[in-house]
Amino acid sequence: MTQEAGGVSAKVQRKQPLSTADEKPTTAERIVAAAYRCFDDYGIAKTTMEDVATAAGLSRASVYKYFGSKDEIVAHITDLEIGKINAEVRRRFVRRATIAESLTECLFLVVRAAMRNHCLRMVLQTIDYPSRAADPGSEAHRKQRGWWGTLLDDALRTGEFARDLSVDDIVSWLTLAEQMLVIKVEAVEIGDDELRRFIRRMVILPLVQKPRQTSIQ
Repeated sequence: MTQEAGGVSAKVQRKQPLSTADEKPTTAERIVAAAYRCFDDYGIAKTTMEDVATAAGLSRASVYKYFGSKDEIVAHITDLEIGKINAEVRRRFVRRATIAESLTECLFLVVRAAMRNHCLRMVLQTIDYPSRAADPGSEAHRKQRGWWGTLLDDALRTGEFARDLSVDDIVSWLTLAEQMLVIKVEAVEIGDDELRRFIRRMVILPLVQKPRQTSIQ
């Protein structure tokens, strides 16, 4: 979810730019702030565009000028929250000697940061973002690929990953693992050392271990 030396800036999916000649730049911010409140009050699944418009003090038509659907609002908020996590992880992450150690620490920091982010936890648990992000043909997957950045590229170039895995395979697995780890940590209290051990053994090592050659009798 993160990039070693920097993150991908969030891109807003909308029908109109945030600022136009006849609209105030704060209108989109009002819509997003209203969506945050609605998601907190009703949950993402039950929130409607009408709810968001009412909370923002706008008509539905005004909301649709900026966001074509609730999914676009959710996607924008997801980008904002992931951007916050990227910034935190980027400040704290120090590259380790091996890709296994680096990915373990990076994923550990992501999970701990996500657990402190109520809105992102709602996204991971109530909509199909993880499954979309795991699909190599999706925009969410492309963003995930960008967020992991050069960390994966360097390891692929030096042959640290298993040879039968593509970068899309790895990004998809890491994306699904993020959701699994957040759910695990939310359900069971787990210390930092144990979480790192679990991430390394169950999530990361299968990516870097070379497939065993089976002998043909």
